[in-house]
Amino acid sequence: MLRFHSGPKDNYTIWAHIHAAFSNIFFAAMSNTFIIGYFRTIGFSEMHIGVYGMLAGIGGMSCIFGPWISQRTGLYKKTSLMLLTIARAACMLGVLVGVFENGSMKAWVPILTLFFMLIYQLGLYMSTPVILSWFHDLTGRDGWQRFFSVRMIISDTTVLLTSLVIGNILGDSPTRLVFVVVFMVAILFGFGSNFFMGKMPDARVETMHTGVWEYLKKIWNASRQPAFRTLFIILFLRAFAYGLIMPFQPVFLLEVLHFDYGQMSILVTIATSTAVVGYRFWTVLQRRYNNAINFKWNLYLSILDPMIWAIAAQGNKTLIYIAVALFGLAGVQGLINSGYFLSCIGSIFDRSTDDMKPIFTSMYYVLFGIASSIAPLLGGYFIQSFNRMQTELFIGNLAINGYSILFAIASVLLVIAACLSAFSTPRKELKRPRRAV
Repeated sequence: MLRFHSGPKDNYTIWAHIHAAFSNIFFAAMSNTFIIGYFRTIGFSEMHIGVYGMLAGIGGMSCIFGPWISQRTGLYKKTSLMLLTIARAACMLGVLVGVFENGSMKAWVPILTLFFMLIYQLGLYMSTPVILSWFHDLTGRDGWQRFFSVRMIISDTTVLLTSLVIGNILGDSPTRLVFVVVFMVAILFGFGSNFFMGKMPDARVETMHTGVWEYLKKIWNASRQPAFRTLFIILFLRAFAYGLIMPFQPVFLLEVLHFDYGQMSILVTIATSTAVVGYRFWTVLQRRYNNAINFKWNLYLSILDPMIWAIAAQGNKTLIYIAVALFGLAGVQGLINSGYFLSCIGSIFDRSTDDMKPIFTSMYYVLFGIASSIAPLLGGYFIQSFNRMQTELFIGNLAINGYSILFAIASVLLVIAACLSAFSTPRKELKRPRRAV
C-alpha cells in the first residue's frame, strides 16, 4: 500500500508533495487545453499553435544543459530553483503580452508571446533532469519508485480538481480577461511551489568545470552505448507520434466536435482519475516484472490513443460519442500517462550509473525535444493545407480529413515503436525472481 511518507522517513517528503500539489495547479492551468484556447482568443492561427508546440521540443533539446549547470554550481536545489523561477516569470510575461492585442493582431504580439513562452519552456525543461536526479538521490534507488508513485498521485489529483474548477470558470466562451486572471492566479501557485521546494534538503553533485564542448562530447560518447540505442529510437518515435497530435487535440475538440471548456475539463478529469488508479496498477506490475517490460506494455496500450481520436475525427455523432466513451471510461490516456513516466524513467535509471543519471535523463528529453520540434510544425502545416482544400474525402463510409490522417500517422508510428520494443526485450527479463518470504 502506498504511504504518504515514501522513501527515507524525513520531513522533506512532506515538502516535496506540497511542492507537487502547488506546482501542478500551475501546470493544470497552463496545459494545452487552456493555453491554446487563450491563444485562439488573441487570433493565433494553426501555424502559430504549431510553433508553440515546437517550443516544448526546443525546451526538451535544451534540457541537456541542466545537468551541466548543476555540475558547475555543485548543488541540485540551487540550480532547480534558479531555472524554475526564470520559467515562471517568463510564463507570466508571455500571458500578459496577449492583453495588448487590440484586434488587429499586430506582428509583435505573437512574436513576443512565443519568445517568452520559449524562455518558459527552456527553464522548465532544463530543470527537469536536475530535479529527477535530486529526488532520486534523496530517496535512494530502492525508494524512488514508491516516492514518485505517491508524488504522481498527488499531482494528478491536483490536476483533476484544478481542471474541473478552471473548466467551470471558463464556461462556453471565456473572454481574454478571464483567461488572464486564471493564469495569474495559477502562476502565483507556481511561485509558491518554489517556496516549498526551497525547504527541502539539497544534495551535492560532483562539481565539474568542463567546458560546453567537452560536456557535449561526453554525452555523444555515452549515447553510442548499445544498451541505450534501441531504447532511444523507440522514445523518439513515441515522442514524434504524440508531437503530431497533442497540440491539436484541444483545437479539434473545440472547433470540430464543438466541445465547451466544461466538457473538456470532464474529459481531463476522467483521464486523470484513471491515471491515479493507474499508478497503483503500474507500481504492482513493476514489483512483479521490471521497468523494461512495463514500458513495452505501455507502448502497446498507447497505440489505442490516436486510434480513438481517428474514430472521433469521422464527424459522425454516434462515432464521436463512442470514441469519447472509450477515451474517458476505459481510461486509455490516463493509464498511458501514469505508466509511461514510471517505466520510461525507470528503464533509463536501470541502465545508468549514479553519475550518469542526469545526463541520460536529459538525453531522453533531447530526443523528445527534437521530435516535438519537428512534429507540431508538420502537423500544423498539414492540417492548415488540408483545410484550404475546403473539402472532405470519403473512402466508403469513412470521412478522410486532416485530423483523421494525422491521428492515423501517429498510430502507425506507435505500432513501429511497439514492434521494436517487442523484439528488443530479452526473454530473461520477463520476470523478476520472487523474494523469499
